[in-house]
Amino acid sequence: MVGGLLTAYDFTGDELFLRKAEECAKKLMPAFDTQSGLPKASVNLRSGATSLPSWTGGAAILAEVGTMQMEFAYLSQYVNNSVYANTALKVMDVLNSIKPADKLYPMYIEVAPAKFRGGRKCRRIIV
Repeated sequence: MVGGLLTAYDFTGDELFLRKAEECAKKLMPAFDTQSGLPKASVNLRSGATSLPSWTGGAAILAEVGTMQMEFAYLSQYVNNSVYANTALKVMDVLNSIKPADKLYPMYIEVAPAKFRGGRKCRRIIV
């Protein structure tokens, strides 16, 4: 949602979209409150409670963990607040610190502590 709201702001210049993007990002920040800094998949927008999907055995999905960097970085630029970019970009540092020797990233990742777990592997896209 953050990316969509930022795109709407880019196209229209309407500050409402920017305010809503930041409001949404603030509500998503509890997802990053983990030992590793990797986000949990779900956030209750009312309570701030976070969770991981049970069908993954409590692991996060790599694609979900790595998807917020661009949106949060742009939001930080627009609102002149680096907290969003710093929080989301920390994910890349964590992923690089546990990079598999064969450079093939499994689909699932334990959030705390950060470690990859089984499953099918995806071709490396992180440099």
